[in-house]
Amino acid sequence: MDYLIFACHGTRRAGDIYDMAHLHKPAETLSSATLESENGHRARLRIVVADDNEDARDMLRCVLEQQGYEVVPVEDGQHALDAIAELEPDVAILDIGMPGMDGYEVARQLMGWTRRSRPFLVAFSGFGRPEDKLRAAAAGFDQHFTKPADIDALIRTVEKRLH
Repeated sequence: MDYLIFACHGTRRAGDIYDMAHLHKPAETLSSATLESENGHRARLRIVVADDNEDARDMLRCVLEQQGYEVVPVEDGQHALDAIAELEPDVAILDIGMPGMDGYEVARQLMGWTRRSRPFLVAFSGFGRPEDKLRAAAAGFDQHFTKPADIDALIRTVEKRLH
């Protein structure tokens, strides 16, 4: 399979421009980034990405937008809960080690939500020991990826949410 290299451009601070290049296998088709609604209309898969590390958050946003997804990046657990409540995303990718409300607490709070409004929860964390993965599952995460993660595997996991 051929690989695709793409770069994201943005600013972190006024006048500070950065580039993030990523080597990545292209998706089968960008049209796979849509869901069929009950009335037959196609809608883009919506993903909330929560990470207190701006570079990690921007990298995920960039990679997922390149796949055709609608991405809402937020910087902490409380903003993740607020975005999930307001937007009802299909998937939420959460860092575990955020200050304030961490990813475990966000997942625990979402456990009480109905399945219709609760997104598929993906832990995307530097905590990767077996006990960390068990703790994530107990908190309510559906999937766990340890940073640095295999981005193609993450995208395949998100794609499964479409079916």
